[in-house]
Amino acid sequence: MTDERQVAARLAAHAEMIDVRMVQASFEHQEFPDPGTIDYELHISPEARMDDSSSALVTSAKFIVDMKQDSDGETIDIAHIEFVFAGMYKMIDKIHVEDEEVKAFANTTGVFALYPYAREYVQDVTSRLGLPSLTLGLYKIPTDGPDQ
Repeated sequence: MTDERQVAARLAAHAEMIDVRMVQASFEHQEFPDPGTIDYELHISPEARMDDSSSALVTSAKFIVDMKQDSDGETIDIAHIEFVFAGMYKMIDKIHVEDEEVKAFANTTGVFALYPYAREYVQDVTSRLGLPSLTLGLYKIPTDGPDQ
């Protein structure tokens, strides 16, 4: 099986990010946590599409963060945060792009570029919710597909 980073490399070499935007966001404070450790689950669903008429590549990633805490053997839902960031890339050179390259780009370079914005947003929104500020760990490409 070919590594997605290798498949995306040719496209990445010809793309320049020109814009990043949050295009959707929602969050819900579900329960006040007890003092102690709050765990989280992170799910990421990247996508991309090529706009041939404008030579633009648009990537997006939906991020879902569920904060939970174990209390007396019971899992308590603390908060649910869901948001989408999108990035726009201009193509430096006019090249033919395969669908496989666009998908691989979304799953690798596209997510890597959007992830710092996601980390900052989660840190900010958890603080604004009055919860302990949550810093997401470093992003690693999942070995079993784009959703981690």
